[in-house]
Amino acid sequence: MQHTFTPDKTNALVNLSLLIVEDSISYAIELEQLSEEIGFDVLASVDNSADALDIIFSEAPDIILMDINIKGRLTGIDIAKKIIHLDIPVLYITSFSDEETYNKAQESNLIGYIVKPVDKLTLATSLKLLMQRRLLDNINDNEPKIFRQEDNEYIFFIKNKVYQKVDLNEILYVKSEDNYCHFVLTDNTTYLLRIKISEAEDLLKERKFIRCHRQYIVNQRKIQSLNTEMSTIKLGNLEIPFSRSKKSEIMSIGIFIR
Repeated sequence: MQHTFTPDKTNALVNLSLLIVEDSISYAIELEQLSEEIGFDVLASVDNSADALDIIFSEAPDIILMDINIKGRLTGIDIAKKIIHLDIPVLYITSFSDEETYNKAQESNLIGYIVKPVDKLTLATSLKLLMQRRLLDNINDNEPKIFRQEDNEYIFFIKNKVYQKVDLNEILYVKSEDNYCHFVLTDNTTYLLRIKISEAEDLLKERKFIRCHRQYIVNQRKIQSLNTEMSTIKLGNLEIPFSRSKKSEIMSIGIFIR
């Protein structure tokens, strides 16, 4: 009797991109279908080292499912070693079960090593647990952290038991309320974190965000105008107050100089 696999969506990881490097077309299709069921955005499935490197350097996937014996000049382990500086987690799915190959794989950004044939449930569980451990370790409502990939930076929020990966540039402003902060995105999505605004300021101040008021932090790149008479900053259709003591600091960022 064949059992249907139903992924567990509790504490799911969404908006995370994945690259499959696998020289078996049928197996790559199976991995792609499962990965999408779990909630990953599959960038591509490739069977050779050249295409794998092109996608890795251009797209910066969040995780790589890597076969070892692939087409091209480099093996899967060679690729992983070549990109070790990018700190992209690699989950090996391979036919090699010998200790020597496993030890070589450990010299890369290995987060898991699964020997074929792979049970669907085993792979789903491995992907979910490994990504939570790798990317979400120590992240909770009280301790947000920022991750960097190439030129982009991200923060993870949790909402309804789902982890959301958010580009920092998508944060429009932050508003404090007692010991909580509302992070409001450009699409009006709001995430609530139990941190003080001073902690949010420390998290964002080196990343083109400015605290303009005792209750507000705004994304400098989203400021459209400054009303000095009303002491407000315009962000899209919103008017955010700023403290007069912050006027010179806001003006100094230079976006109002034409």
